[in-house]
Amino acid sequence: MLNWNARPLMGRPSGQPIIGQPQRSPLLYTTRMLVGLCLVGIVACVFLLDPRTVSAHPAASLSSGPTFQVNAGFNGRFRDGNWVPLQIAFSNNGADFSGTLSIEDPAPYNGAALTSLYKEPISLANGAQKQITTYIPITLESQLAYQITVKLLDSYGNVVRMQTGTITAFGSRDVFVGILSDQSSGFNPLYSVALPSQGGSMIVETLNASTMPDTMVVLKNFDLIVLDNFTTSSLDSNQLIALQTWVNQGGALIEVGGPEWKRTLSALPDSLMPVIVNGTGTLPGPGSRQDTPDRTRTRGTGRHLLHGF
Repeated sequence: MLNWNARPLMGRPSGQPIIGQPQRSPLLYTTRMLVGLCLVGIVACVFLLDPRTVSAHPAASLSSGPTFQVNAGFNGRFRDGNWVPLQIAFSNNGADFSGTLSIEDPAPYNGAALTSLYKEPISLANGAQKQITTYIPITLESQLAYQITVKLLDSYGNVVRMQTGTITAFGSRDVFVGILSDQSSGFNPLYSVALPSQGGSMIVETLNASTMPDTMVVLKNFDLIVLDNFTTSSLDSNQLIALQTWVNQGGALIEVGGPEWKRTLSALPDSLMPVIVNGTGTLPGPGSRQDTPDRTRTRGTGRHLLHGF
């Protein structure tokens, strides 16, 4: 604290006032100093306790805490004018986290303003891993590359993590094919199929139980779906209903039989079964003169018979 007596006046008799300066009362000066210090303390307390200033917390350190990875569309592609899947995988190597997931409306690279399209509360315990799938409608009327921005906000609204992905619409002449199969090879002949429109491309997307859409409006991105050598029982009821509704509304579904036909077809609803199967049999080997049973047709490799159709 400033002591006004700390510097005595030199060269003048004690008690004699300085010429030309008003004499200052020590008691009055001390009182003013105390009042000023009190006012500063009060202002500081008000500033610290004001909820408007309390909410201005800095974002958490990026060295630890929640992270996420986004897969937009079908490997970054989609059919314009439809609902698009966003798969978001979370992990948290820090303290328990509670905040908000924010998805912003896609904007072109020309700098148009982003708007919030979707928000959802998210909680992640320490060590947690979580994956969610959500769908957003996108109509761009263009084949330009567009951006989707996903943010993870803490409980104060600060951006903890942010990721921006690029998404591009298929061309109007492109054919988009979904493959439901437990095998990853054997589909190259699809690329040699002559398309009805010149200038288009055959685009193939491999699906499984975790990536198969569970709503018909998302399946409308596809022109064709092939079901071959696939464990169809891994699909849930919502996915099967979506597939049925998509077929009812004009979607093209190809079902392949063969030795694994039961695994592929037995879990389908009756309305999606191409035939009624009453039993199976074995065809004679090459060169055999044994007749085949009546009312049968061979399917797949020819090693099985489907009776009753």
